[in-house]
Amino acid sequence: AKKNYDNGLKRARENKPEEAVALFQAAVRIFPEYLAAINKLGEQLAVLKKPAEAQAAFENAIAINTKFALPHINLGMLFVEQKRYDEAVIALENGAKADGTYPVSHLKLGEALMYKQPPDYDRAEKEFTRALELGKREFVYVRLQMFNLNLRRQKLDKAAEQLEAYLKEAPDAPDVEQVRQRLDKVKKAIEQQKATIKN
Repeated sequence: AKKNYDNGLKRARENKPEEAVALFQAAVRIFPEYLAAINKLGEQLAVLKKPAEAQAAFENAIAINTKFALPHINLGMLFVEQKRYDEAVIALENGAKADGTYPVSHLKLGEALMYKQPPDYDRAEKEFTRALELGKREFVYVRLQMFNLNLRRQKLDKAAEQLEAYLKEAPDAPDVEQVRQRLDKVKKAIEQQKATIKN
């Protein structure tokens, strides 16, 4: 089972999801409660755009051990992708309870809270902030979600601050030019607002 699992990981890294799925399935056939293999099987099924099968794998892993955080997080990410935000919130909260150290789970929970109806912007902001604290430079793009959050709240000053922070923290990011243009637009909108208030 371990050999199949290790080979599956290798295929997944090589971006060969079909082969990875077959190897993880083989590992699980030998050892039906192989949690890491079941979780990875779900991840690769998600890559292959087989959400129902991926969901079944994650739910299987959770049924075997509710304290293993990754299948909860993966299930939540799958739900965010499907715009099933209320279900995503539950899955991601369960993942954070099991292990709160994964920045991606806080990021995705923030997204689910921001997009669900009605949205919970305050909690979304807390989750985005936590994702940034945990993920540091690798998660600088969370600032773009915080920009979206502040736009939705119509807090343009705070939205501009997030873009400025992004440009400062990720000067070599491929989307720097687009972010600069967006920042210019927001600054113009802020000036217009101020002018309207004066008049």
